[in-house]
Amino acid sequence: MSNIAIWADFIGYFGLLISVSSYLMIKPYMTVRLQTASAGIYALHFIGMGSITASVVPIAALLRNLGLIFMPDKSDKFFIGGYLLMIWGLNFYLAKGTWDFLPSIMGTCAAVGMFHREKFWHFRLCFLASQSICLIYMLQIGSTPGLYCGATAIAVNSVTMLNYFLHEHITSHSIMAEHLPNIEKTATEQEQEPLTTTITQTAEKVVEQVIPAIITTAVPVVSQAKKIKVQTATITSNIKPHSPTVQ
Repeated sequence: MSNIAIWADFIGYFGLLISVSSYLMIKPYMTVRLQTASAGIYALHFIGMGSITASVVPIAALLRNLGLIFMPDKSDKFFIGGYLLMIWGLNFYLAKGTWDFLPSIMGTCAAVGMFHREKFWHFRLCFLASQSICLIYMLQIGSTPGLYCGATAIAVNSVTMLNYFLHEHITSHSIMAEHLPNIEKTATEQEQEPLTTTITQTAEKVVEQVIPAIITTAVPVVSQAKKIKVQTATITSNIKPHSPTVQ
């Protein structure tokens, strides 16, 4: 192995260290800055290996990230669009075979993911596709540091997605368990409410209509009963008892 190849590998492993460190950062801006440094180091690694085509994507990523860092007033779409034009333009110019287009496909998947940064699954799946293509290309050109970097990125991304899925699944079940009794109680109250309302309305109608009707009917009957009683008493008082006749 020549001295250039040894130095290229050494630079590649240093880039691997910086790349892995970026995933451990809590603050997003630190992650972006470390990945920017990693992109520049990997570009040197690929140039040292003699793979100019492979260096196109990290160089474009370096320029894109520098623009995002030092010109934050510009739209992300401006830099991502420029990044895509650069990698595909240089790729068509430098490519010598089908394999040489893999870096541009890899970069395009990553760019699509950046357009969906607010959507966890869209973002992560796009980067998983990008990292998988990177792994294949690193195998094809024989970059051991690049191979380790791709494998590490896939592992970290997969663990992150699994952790998110489990957290989302457990959280949704906890929320359901917490609110299910209240939901069932509300549903029962909604089912019972029409019945209670109907009974109340019926009782009001009875009070308003039936009872007055009974009173209205009962008053004449009572009055008529009193008259009959008076008449009966009068007739009884007018009847004189007869003495028995002696023969």
